[in-house]
Amino acid sequence: MEHFKIKDMENIKIKKVTLSNIETLQKIGRQTFFETFSESNTEENMKKYLEEVFSTEDEQTNILMKKML
Repeated sequence: MEHFKIKDMENIKIKKVTLSNIETLQKIGRQTFFETFSESNTEENMKKYLEEVFSTEDEQTNILMKKML
């Protein structure tokens, strides 16, 4: 898993997510979830959850649904 380093976080910019930002959103989400919950879960459970929750299709659906609201 590619990790964002602290130095990458020095110039944080908050912006609306678009379909072109899905890969970055997934990387941040996966890393944050992994760092927070991996010690209390099995490797198999973590892998399954990360694949299900951070799939490109789910992210695209969430972004499109928010645009409709």
